[in-house]
Amino acid sequence: MVEVTVNARDAYIQKIKKLLSNKDKLTSQDTGDGRNKYQVEINKIKKQLKGVEGISFKSLLKDVKKQEREGKFDRGAEGKTKKNLRAKMVGTPEKLFTKGRHKGSDVDKKFDKYIKPMDRDVMVSGIKKEMGTDKKKPKKSPNGGSR
Repeated sequence: MVEVTVNARDAYIQKIKKLLSNKDKLTSQDTGDGRNKYQVEINKIKKQLKGVEGISFKSLLKDVKKQEREGKFDRGAEGKTKKNLRAKMVGTPEKLFTKGRHKGSDVDKKFDKYIKPMDRDVMVSGIKKEMGTDKKKPKKSPNGGSR
């Protein structure tokens, strides 16, 4: 006799990953009640999780998206979906640091200086350092605690 232990959390994470991988196909299938197949399947998982103690849909989805950010899971988005996702991820630092930037200004020159490196983290940290946008450390009060 073989004993098998199944972790419920991992099983539901696999179901969510499978749904995300097939999201493009499922969203195009209408169920006739105003919802698409993807919405119906997600709703089924949510209902199943109500009976499971200690696991919430929100935490599972958060874990799956974290794995996707870290590169441990790829939903396999095709074509324009993947392009849009990549553009969004790359465009974030540019949007953050181009507010109020005028052509030929000191800020513009510093931005151009740090936009060249390939590593996004190096670029962002360099811009923050040059622009003085790093978070300031809280001042300590005389009695030892912070404000």
